[in-house]
Amino acid sequence: MRREQPGAIIVDQLRDRIVAGVFLRSWRPGEKLPSIRDVALAERVDRKTAAAAYRRLEEEGLVSVRARSGVYLKPEDGPRLMGPLERLHMRWLRNTYEGGRDLGLDTATMLRLLSAIADVEATPVPVVDADAAFAELIAAELQARGGFRAAACTPARDEELSRGAGVVVTTPFHARSGAVEGVHVVETTLAADLLDALRQTLLRGRALIIVPTEPLAAKLRRAFARGQLPAPGTQATVIAWQDGMDLSEQTTGVAAAMIWPGAALGAALQLAQIPCERPRHLLSEDCLRRVRLAALDAAMHRPNRAAGPAHALMSAGGDGNRRIIAGEINPRAARPRQSV
Repeated sequence: MRREQPGAIIVDQLRDRIVAGVFLRSWRPGEKLPSIRDVALAERVDRKTAAAAYRRLEEEGLVSVRARSGVYLKPEDGPRLMGPLERLHMRWLRNTYEGGRDLGLDTATMLRLLSAIADVEATPVPVVDADAAFAELIAAELQARGGFRAAACTPARDEELSRGAGVVVTTPFHARSGAVEGVHVVETTLAADLLDALRQTLLRGRALIIVPTEPLAAKLRRAFARGQLPAPGTQATVIAWQDGMDLSEQTTGVAAAMIWPGAALGAALQLAQIPCERPRHLLSEDCLRRVRLAALDAAMHRPNRAAGPAHALMSAGGDGNRRIIAGEINPRAARPRQSV
């Protein structure tokens, strides 16, 4: 039988020592190991044999030999360098995975839930109002600020488009003739900065309000007449902007003006000499939040998924998760006072 070479015996001995040291936390990744001289003395071999043993371990990837420095335990492989987007994705993945595990969800359940949300998001959210141009503005803001796929539609196509969607967005002015089973209806509400800009404009005296559509202008005029808007009794003129419009007559004697979100900014050029409010947002943060929650709730109760996300979530999480979901996802959330 072939006798085992001394170098091979030392390699086995060194591996045992190093692995045992790592296991017992005597050595840590990246830490300097005993020198070739110390190994030679400890194992009673010449330095060449000890050096050859370390080279073998280096070839195996266990240690690294640094010239004029020594032998070091190879550091553990860390995560590869990632770009900003990859780091963001990793952060989301870690938070989602760990958060799901904390709630008692397994990976398959989390995957089914995400798939259900993707199904809901793949269908555009119908934005229903008799004023098609105004519905377009709402749909554009839902997409820009909330990331929702949204499409304006008229009441004539309301029920048709709602059947394929989990969420419908509308305004309180549009009375839906018949609700579609399983579809959440979210009524839009005005942004706080828009209401504040309107209030500040009216408090300055006679005001000019420029809005994007004539139907919206008519609604605001009626609200002014009933004293429903801030600073009741203030004189205000509400007009719908049209391309090429000359505002010289409307601005005579005006103390302040406001350009409604979505109205052409060309109007601002004619209001340079008048204090003018230009709020950026049409929809409130609460409105966006309610659309998000309605989309999540629609995903939880997607039809033809009896054993899918909703069932899996409720069965996996127990009573604690039932209370969490019931409190967080409520399609009947209270509506704020001011509405579009």
